[in-house]
Amino acid sequence: MQPDPKLNILLVDDRLENLVALESVLSDLNQNLVRASSGLEALRHLLHDDFAVVLLDVQMPGMDGFETATLIRSRARNQHTPIVFLTAINKSDTHVTRGYSVGAVDYVFKPFTPEVLKAKVAAFLELARKTHALQEEIDRRKQAEEEVRQLNEDLECRVVERTAELEAANQELEVEIEVRTRAEEAASHLLAAEQAARAEAEAAQQRLVFISEASALLAGSLEYQATLERVARLAVPYLADFCIVDLVGEDGQVRRLATAHAREDREPLLQALRERYAPRRDSPQPAARVLRSGRAELTSHVDEAWLEASASDPDHLRLLRELVPVSYLVVPLVARGQTIGALSLATAESGRHYGPEDAILAEDLARRAAGALDNARLFREVQEAARRKDEFLAMLAHELRNPLAAIASADYALEHLERPDPRRQARLRGVISRQTQHLSRLVDDLLDMSRINRGNIELRREVVDLAEIVHRAVETNLPLIENRRHELAVALPDEPVCLDADPTRLEQVLSNLLNNAAKYTEPGGRISLRLDVETNGKVQEWESVRNGERERRRDGETERGREGETERGREGKRESPEAGETRTPEHLNTRTPEHLPAQAVLSIRDTGIGIAPDLLPSVFGLFTQADRSSDRSQGGLGIGLALVQKLVRMHGGTVEARSDGLGKGSEFILRLPVVELPSTGLRSLGAPNRNSDLGSQDRKRILLVEDNPDASEALTELLELWGHEVRARADGAAALAEAPAYRPQVVLLDIGLPGMDGYEVARQLRAWESFELENPEPRTPSAQRPTPNAQRMLLIALSGYGQEENRRLSREAGFNLHLTKPVDPDELHRVLCSVGPETREPTAAEPGDA
Repeated sequence: MQPDPKLNILLVDDRLENLVALESVLSDLNQNLVRASSGLEALRHLLHDDFAVVLLDVQMPGMDGFETATLIRSRARNQHTPIVFLTAINKSDTHVTRGYSVGAVDYVFKPFTPEVLKAKVAAFLELARKTHALQEEIDRRKQAEEEVRQLNEDLECRVVERTAELEAANQELEVEIEVRTRAEEAASHLLAAEQAARAEAEAAQQRLVFISEASALLAGSLEYQATLERVARLAVPYLADFCIVDLVGEDGQVRRLATAHAREDREPLLQALRERYAPRRDSPQPAARVLRSGRAELTSHVDEAWLEASASDPDHLRLLRELVPVSYLVVPLVARGQTIGALSLATAESGRHYGPEDAILAEDLARRAAGALDNARLFREVQEAARRKDEFLAMLAHELRNPLAAIASADYALEHLERPDPRRQARLRGVISRQTQHLSRLVDDLLDMSRINRGNIELRREVVDLAEIVHRAVETNLPLIENRRHELAVALPDEPVCLDADPTRLEQVLSNLLNNAAKYTEPGGRISLRLDVETNGKVQEWESVRNGERERRRDGETERGREGETERGREGKRESPEAGETRTPEHLNTRTPEHLPAQAVLSIRDTGIGIAPDLLPSVFGLFTQADRSSDRSQGGLGIGLALVQKLVRMHGGTVEARSDGLGKGSEFILRLPVVELPSTGLRSLGAPNRNSDLGSQDRKRILLVEDNPDASEALTELLELWGHEVRARADGAAALAEAPAYRPQVVLLDIGLPGMDGYEVARQLRAWESFELENPEPRTPSAQRPTPNAQRMLLIALSGYGQEENRRLSREAGFNLHLTKPVDPDELHRVLCSVGPETREPTAAEPGDA
């Protein structure tokens, strides 16, 4: 055993003989005796060391003992240091009281008895040792508590790390650790208590073990069906004699997906309940009641009345009786605030009756089970999304390679023609043109889907006649329909069906649906398109001649009679007004708002391959497609129907898919709100014109800035073919150097240039142009001088990005237009035609100078 460390004793007296006397008296204590001949010297010692006791003379020159004691007590470090006053003069009660008031623990008169003083000092030394030991114990306990706290924090961190994939169950697991810790602490204090309390603690421990094992087991798999079976098996036999798991599907229907019984011979009864009596939400079954309320339901004693109230029919009642339930407990399965199912627990042969504690345990298990099931479902959805993404990427590669292969083959054939063959050349150029348009449509669909998902598409609404949009969509898809030899029947009412809609986007919707119908119908099939107007759930009566038949539509039924051939059956096209013409049927002018129809119902039906029942609920999902085997693949990326649904919803409408199964065709039904015919009539959209004469245009000076050599060369050839003068440059610096001398009327400027991007080039061009217009005098003899009314350059941005943010940046940089690659030649031609005649004075360097 180590000896106790020596303690410090401070001896304060202005007389050396008194200090020597004190040292001789206290030397037997074997401690450190420190001298101080004044109060100031004593304070200096106290600044550096701790003392077990201070023996302080009262009468000292300068600072007396009372003042010294007051200063000692003023420091927090020395507030509890014992001070013993020694005096031979001031023995009055007044001085003694003053001594105690300034913090003295004793007041000793000289001459003192050595043994008494030594005993008092020894007592203070013992007190100091105990205080020091107590402080060490406090420090050890604090250190131990800190270690325990650190261990607890480490344990919590490990728990959090191990349950990262079960975020919903994370907080519950921390509660479980806390409950177990409390239970263990309670058990350690109750070991000597009565047997009943010990049994309760053991039962609580068993419940915690059960929950811990259940959590570990549930976390052991993300496979959905395996998780379901584990949930059912977890409760049997510890918590129940049999267990039933009911879950709510995406369609809102309740499905009985898992059962478990402690006795194998009773499993067929549960299987019968599972197959025949899954609870409906409005049924009297306990699980249905819990699904409706979201609260647990406990029946401690099951009687005949309860069985009869829970049964749907006599056979159901018979099955319940054969299971012989004694007590019944149903708890909701809640994940992320939603009731996703119900966990039904029952006792039978064990004869056990459920109580509130069982309900708490069951709810705890249900929360963990719901989290595990929700995670398994999310994992399944993630896997499905990953599978569909991979499938989409494969489809994208396939869909891009097909037109690229056709373009490459046609290009090779054109290059290797032995002699000019106009017919063959036209056919090959047609292949390249069609496949280029196909590639553009693929990219446009992808960009449209991205814009809609981010809310970057704004509808340009106007009051339009839906029939005209139908005509335009039919015209767009007619080549494909005729190529596949389909019979197309279009039935439209003679009255305008007015919508407040974006005609371009609505035509895109109908074109997608017609294109799908044509692609997924075997050659020689039938496609029918019908437009009705529905008011208060009833279809309005109308009569129209279609395909040589007279059709009368009355309350949702169609009557047909033969009529003279008045329209093309394949197109079903009603005569449309000329572009820009306004029509206002006289019999519609007097219609009042209360007589307006509620919605337009457009049906597109085909006799094609149909839709499988399992695919029908998700047919409008992104990247969803039917069988893509090599003999049935019809192309596309699986985003067309998703785009259709989103655009229809943006118009305030709905779209529905129907099919009786594979090989039985399909039908898509659009419902869109109609509006009143405006008093000014309708502006005709006109039929789509892909081969219209774009008109002649004046020769213009065009500066083309494009770093891709092939794109630059092709666009230069096209512009020169139209009769323009073109100078091409590959970067921004070269373009800025060329512009002052060339003075282009039009600049076609690629945004993604190396070094200086197109935005900066445009800003510098505009700055140069502004300076030139403000300072018209030429600085060199050959420079072109702008006239006072000279037109500004037309800056056209060329970019593969066409989102609103890219267009905004173009406007801010000074561009007049933003064209998305690949640039439509017809659109570019129209833009160049819109540029007015040149107003700058010609120079000697320009053609046509006199």
